Amino acid sequence: MGMPAVVYRLAFGAFRVRAIERGILRLAGIAPIHRTLMGGVEAATDATRAGWLETARRLAGTAS
Repeated sequence: MGMPAVVYRLAFGAFRVRAIERGILRLAGIAPIHRTLMGGVEAATDATRAGWLETARRLAGTAS
């Protein structure tokens, strides 16, 4: 996502994410749904991106 995640949540209400959750995931019976938004990718440093990847790996490992 090009914009910061906070701006996306506040300005757009994370509409696309909620639409996917409601229209696809819940319809398929996938629940509970947790989300982690990472934005401002173009402006992020390599260290920040590496931290995001580590966070994603950790969260994927704890998924049940």
